[in-house]
Amino acid sequence: MSERIDTACGAVCEAGSVAGHNPSGTHHAIAEALRAFWRDEEGGTAIEYGLIVGLIFLAILGAVNNMATSTSEMYSEIESAMQ
Repeated sequence: MSERIDTACGAVCEAGSVAGHNPSGTHHAIAEALRAFWRDEEGGTAIEYGLIVGLIFLAILGAVNNMATSTSEMYSEIESAMQ
């Protein structure tokens, strides 16, 4: 990704013969911000923890669903035995 940013920035800079071109212009600031965003790895940990919590939630949901079904069947058997 960083190479794409550099290529795009280089293409704009090659237009240096254009009147009013500023090599330290806005496109350089945007390119640097994109490079910094691409290198930032701090958010990855939060995403990993979110995925783990999601998987734990699904496991608990499955266990509770299974227990509810078993409990319902148990009470149905008790009800039929009492009649």
